[in-house]
Amino acid sequence: MKKKVGMMLISLLMLTACGSGYDDVIDQAVEELQEGPLGESHDDVDVRERSDISVWDDGRYVSIHYYKPNGSNREYFYEVSGDDFNMIGENESNQVRTETPDYQEQFGEEI
Repeated sequence: MKKKVGMMLISLLMLTACGSGYDDVIDQAVEELQEGPLGESHDDVDVRERSDISVWDDGRYVSIHYYKPNGSNREYFYEVSGDDFNMIGENESNQVRTETPDYQEQFGEEI
């Protein structure tokens, strides 16, 4: 019995530690969003826990659909080039959206 519980705990830790292969690019995009359009007014909010996030083209494009505490929402779409995150417009983002995302999460949970 102790072996089963021990193995279950080890398995759980391994799954938790793995995370998504896109965690770094998502975290950087969220940071960019907080330093830019959202500003200091959202510093105390966990943006990733209040967003639907999609990643395309191996991390080249990141969409953050943020649900603000006041009930409104807005989507921010970034093209990633090295360490640069450039917000792109609806026309270009619509082209990307025709493809299936490589990764999606809703309110911090992978879907």
